[in-house]
Amino acid sequence: MDYNPTSQEYSDLSVTNNGDMPEIFATVINAVTAFLKAYQNRKIYFEGTTSSRTRLYQIVINKIYNSDIQDLIILGLKNQEWYPFEPNINFEGFLIEKKS
Repeated sequence: MDYNPTSQEYSDLSVTNNGDMPEIFATVINAVTAFLKAYQNRKIYFEGTTSSRTRLYQIVINKIYNSDIQDLIILGLKNQEWYPFEPNINFEGFLIEKKS
């Protein structure tokens, strides 16, 4: 989210292009990993506020996720069905959980 000091409001729809996206994703990934380590039976669902943001999240997941070596399972939501994450499917949302 971006903070607008003039209106004193936060927005998840603004696009600042200020170059902090890698740091934000790294922070989110660390938070997700820490949460799932502490709460191993929980799952995290997320989606973008727009379809283009959801696609951006998918691109980032594709760059960093390898189901063979990681202890996470990522599923993608499409047409109200869950599928194992695949890079070339446009998902509507994502679910992350620890492997058992």
